[in-house]
Amino acid sequence: MWKTLSERTFLVPTYVFTCIKCEKVQEVNASYEKLAEIEENLKCDRCGGNVKRKLAPFVTHFNYTRGNK
Repeated sequence: MWKTLSERTFLVPTYVFTCIKCEKVQEVNASYEKLAEIEENLKCDRCGGNVKRKLAPFVTHFNYTRGNK
């Protein structure tokens, strides 16, 4: 187990943004608390246009077998 908080690894979500003008895709790793601040100031790297956050696909895994005994 970890001895201190600094030894722990925390995973932050990856958000996907697409430029409205040139449709370039950017990925940003950020905590949910900082997402609003980042989203306001984020511009496209290529053309400087505004970006829009894409919704990530929701993945579910089912482990269901039917009729196998």
